[in-house]
Amino acid sequence: EVQLPWGGAFTRWSYQIQPDGDGSVLTEVFTMCRDLAWYLLAFEVVALGVTDRTSDLQGNLDQSVQTIRRIAEKENQR
Repeated sequence: EVQLPWGGAFTRWSYQIQPDGDGSVLTEVFTMCRDLAWYLLAFEVVALGVTDRTSDLQGNLDQSVQTIRRIAEKENQR
């Protein structure tokens, strides 16, 4: 969970792991708890090149899940 300096959640991530046959399914979920102020949106566009925050977050989450999967599968092969 990302907290704002003045309190309250900014973005929240959670993981759900469910059994699936001989393995498991990992699902990562994010919630944007509040809209960004215009100056933060401008910063994301200018400094980070992010024009669609939701898609950017989802892409990063998908990449994180795949990284966790590769690590878990590698550990399982030992």
